[in-house]
Amino acid sequence: MVGGAGTVFICLDGLLSISYTIHAKSIIRLEIFNAILRPAILKVIDIAVQIFMLVIFVYLTYQSLSILSTTAQRWSSINLSMNYVYAAIPVGFALTSLRLVENILQALLACVKKQRKRTVNKMLGIILAQWLSC
Repeated sequence: MVGGAGTVFICLDGLLSISYTIHAKSIIRLEIFNAILRPAILKVIDIAVQIFMLVIFVYLTYQSLSILSTTAQRWSSINLSMNYVYAAIPVGFALTSLRLVENILQALLACVKKQRKRTVNKMLGIILAQWLSC
């Protein structure tokens, strides 16, 4: 029983930690692109990759819910429904999807704020130039 429970908890830990690795931005990356491409292009690629991952994880969440609805297995040694164990799969995928939505929104808001700051700085420069020319 200990070996089986240990395996289950390792799988649960893996599924539930995906969301944290995305939040910490420690997912696998190709560092060569950081040296070659401009930061603006890297941000666009990063957002595109996150949108792609969001689509994949939403699909996986939907598909993993079918496991819960179709299984009637019981854990034989402690007579516990396996639905509690299998629930970690859609929960992990759903948490990852939420984290990806959060990251995408943060990236887009950062771009908007940066653009707004440029516009304000440009306006202040024009006002200052006109004031100094008087």
